[in-house]
Amino acid sequence: MNELENISEVWYTVGGTTSVAYRYTYTETGLLHSVEDVRSGKTTVYNYDKNGRLRLVSEYDTEDMSNDMSSYVRYNDYGDLVLVGYMVAYTSGTSFNDRNFSYYYTYDSKKRLTRENLDLGAPIYADTYYTYDSFDRVTSIELNYEGTFILDTDYTFSETGTQTSSQVKTYTSTVNGTATTYSYTYDSRGYITAISVGGTQKYRYVYD
Repeated sequence: MNELENISEVWYTVGGTTSVAYRYTYTETGLLHSVEDVRSGKTTVYNYDKNGRLRLVSEYDTEDMSNDMSSYVRYNDYGDLVLVGYMVAYTSGTSFNDRNFSYYYTYDSKKRLTRENLDLGAPIYADTYYTYDSFDRVTSIELNYEGTFILDTDYTFSETGTQTSSQVKTYTSTVNGTATTYSYTYDSRGYITAISVGGTQKYRYVYD
């Protein structure tokens, strides 16, 4: 333990030999700064912004200082996560390469996630769009992969008179234009009593 009572080292005894397995360091405010895996020879370093939010993670080889993986995080002025980027090193045959990819996030005026973009480098990308109703319930999710594979998921919710709920009434999955709808029936306690697929009842539930 250090003076802030944070763990500074972890030791293991194997075959009668005791040795350090992990070493930890911390920032002045007590946030985790680095983790050294003595056995694998890898060290991971963490960096934070002025608000204490994680902004950078980097893993490197402790012996030759080569970078194995890096990740960086960005936020907008409202504190919402807007970007997570990665750099991953790998070997292919006898060559050493790295791959960069990023996730981007977009929000509406109510801070609801409306778009998630995975960028693997042109021309590889995937977009996921989210739509909400006036009760902030997700009503549709659309996954678009390079424009060649499109998965739409749509939801409707149960209503009783003037009351609505979070119970899913129908769930429709549409893959490249082919739709399948699942319908749910509930009892007065909110338990599912039947599930229909394409208008035909497939499952029935009975409770004690």
